[in-house]
Amino acid sequence: MADVKRTKPHRDVPYHQGAETSVLGGLMLDNDRWDEVAPLLIPTDFYLSVNQVIYREIERLVSAGYPIDLITLSESLERRGLLERCGGFAYLAEMSKNTPSAANIVAYAEIVRECSRARQLMKLGSSLYQQAALLQPSDGRGISTLKQVTDSLVEQGEKELFNLAQQNVLQACLSITTQASDVMTWLESVAGGAGVTGVPTGFAELDAKTCGWQDGNLILIGARPSMGKTALAVRHALAALYGCPVDRTVQFYSMEMPAAQLMLRLMSILARVPLTRLRSGNLTSHDLELVCGAVGMLSQWENRFLIDDTSYQTPATLRTSVR
Repeated sequence: MADVKRTKPHRDVPYHQGAETSVLGGLMLDNDRWDEVAPLLIPTDFYLSVNQVIYREIERLVSAGYPIDLITLSESLERRGLLERCGGFAYLAEMSKNTPSAANIVAYAEIVRECSRARQLMKLGSSLYQQAALLQPSDGRGISTLKQVTDSLVEQGEKELFNLAQQNVLQACLSITTQASDVMTWLESVAGGAGVTGVPTGFAELDAKTCGWQDGNLILIGARPSMGKTALAVRHALAALYGCPVDRTVQFYSMEMPAAQLMLRLMSILARVPLTRLRSGNLTSHDLELVCGAVGMLSQWENRFLIDDTSYQTPATLRTSVR
């Protein structure tokens, strides 16, 4: 038991010894509960290193098709030279004795998992703190370099936090009956429509082929430079704005073209005034009237059409902005 005592946690570390030993003891009592525990926990979710070793050995035995109980587990650990590291037979026997039933094993596993996530949060916070503390404005680095480093730290933190959040999302398998029912519900909701079941593209022929932009799809526009990719994307965005309910928002991200240039394109499309005339300022009085009308239309979309021209974007910063 010496190894167990040496690995006792600091009082400020989130950890529940009873939950950890109850999960391991419960698996020894009822092997069938493994299928419920396995999606929730990995070995490193256990705080005590001895419990990590025991859980990993249980995982190995189950994968090999062997039964798990006090005798088989202790013998397997002994053959691999791990039994003494785990506190010996006495530690395993104590766990088995102190776990009268596996009835609440899922609840215990969830406690172990949440304690693990809390420790990971502490580790992430400490790591970010230490890295941020090294940034000093007086160390000769320019503001652009400092900004790049801090942006990188923010992105790192967001990525790690997202990964932590995903640990709590268990994607359950759906039966074919459930999926068929969901599809039928969707078909009933779109039956009798105009054929565009997604977000309108702004082009009738494209809508006829795609039925509009569909949820979950990634659409790429490819062409050589200066072929009008941005102008096409702006038209798609306007079509989405017209075709969606008024409580929906269109967010347009541009990492190359400034927002002012995008606004010129929007005005050109809405006013039906050539972009070259807007750029050159060679406008007739009629052109100005049309542009003023376009500006009035844009002002009505103040909270429905948003433009972000931040040049430095990552998947993490995009995700944060959308939220």
